[in-house]
Amino acid sequence: CCRRLFSIKQPDWMVQAEMDAIAANKGRQMNGGSSLGEVVMSKLEGEFQGERVHNAMKLENKLRTLIAKCKENRGDAKLFNAIRKRAIATRQELIVQREAAGMAKNSQVNTATVEATFPIPAGM
Repeated sequence: CCRRLFSIKQPDWMVQAEMDAIAANKGRQMNGGSSLGEVVMSKLEGEFQGERVHNAMKLENKLRTLIAKCKENRGDAKLFNAIRKRAIATRQELIVQREAAGMAKNSQVNTATVEATFPIPAGM
């Protein structure tokens, strides 16, 4: 009847999620398990969680770099304070991102831990 002129390649994770959903649907039909939607949502939530953790790790690396640049530029007060300001903002982003990623259950402990782990030099 009709032939497809173009095929769109799905990302590997999407293909795997669909295969898992089909398998779950077959299992559900046999023993009342998870629905297709639940399986797909579970996979997506796992992807999102991985992204949140990855973003927190990127912020940690960025903060380490900014703290090192602060230490390297102590002789130039204007540059030092500009880098320090970015480091403080990045540290706050890291605190929030760690909480969003579920890496910290207690907000006050998370803040204290991040501040102790990533001390930013005092302003000039």
